[in-house]
This record gives sequence, structure tokens and C-alpha cells, in this order.
Amino acid sequence: MNKNLSYDEKRIIIKNIVSNYLIENYFRITYNRQLYFSFEDKNHMIETGTNILLYKWKLLPYDPGDFIKSFCLNNLKETFSNADEINQKAIFFYILLNYNIGMPATLL
Repeated sequence: MNKNLSYDEKRIIIKNIVSNYLIENYFRITYNRQLYFSFEDKNHMIETGTNILLYKWKLLPYDPGDFIKSFCLNNLKETFSNADEINQKAIFFYILLNYNIGMPATLL
């Protein structure tokens, strides 16, 4: 882990990754699912996705909420029961993000 980067700098790097991933995969996560995400929804998804990756990579300096914790622990029942309306629709995006994005070398 790069000790020279602050938590805020790491968060910005990861947030940019999540934002770009959402832009690149938006059609894939909405096609044939009749989903629409507003600007606010997308911002919520970017923040949640950022926290998922921070927690997964053990970079989150605090305990996450129940949704993020249950998602990262692969607990499907708890994930859905703790998801708000946006996250219920966005779970497929979080799955793609979680399994397709590796920790960037700048954070090692």
C-alpha cells in the first residue's frame, strides 16, 4: 500500500475509477432491464461503489453501513434487505464493479 497517499487522495482515485466504470457500462446495466438512473441516482451509485471498493481493499478507515458490509460479505439476503431503492436497482452494477476492477498499482 502506498503510504504517501492520504485517505482522501485514495478515495478520489477510486471514485474516478468507479465513475468511469459506470459511464463505460451504463448501457450494459440498463439494457433490457427497463432501468433509468437519474443524475442523483448515478452519484449515489458512484459513492456506494467507491465505498464498496474501499472496504474490499481494506482502505476504509471506518465501518461501512450494513448494505456495503453485507454486499462485500456476499450475503444476498442481507444485501437486498439493507438496500435502499437506488441500490436495489444498482446491485448488478456493484457486482460487475466488484468482480471486474482490481486495485490500481498506485494504491499498492
